[in-house]
Amino acid sequence: MNKQKLKEYDLIVDNLVKEFVEKYFDKDYIFDKDYYWVGQDEDREVLAVSDYFFNIEDIISFIRYEYTEKEIFDYYEYRLDEKKSPINIKNWKRLKN
Repeated sequence: MNKQKLKEYDLIVDNLVKEFVEKYFDKDYIFDKDYYWVGQDEDREVLAVSDYFFNIEDIISFIRYEYTEKEIFDYYEYRLDEKKSPINIKNWKRLKN
């Protein structure tokens, strides 16, 4: 894969993250940059926002399936509490509605 494609990917991911944080968190997070990628070698894999951690696949799914703020945090709590293999984001929303 060439470097131009990787730069395009990074830009797309950065825009999705900005949209995610703006939509689901207090606007001060955008201005204060109170979110960051976890790990220096795994850039753009796990995002920390305040005390929450999201992988890029979940961020994309939350946006794709139009989760509300409440649904995101309900699902987040469900994932923390679930002892078995959790239901994925797409199906969890469908089951809850």
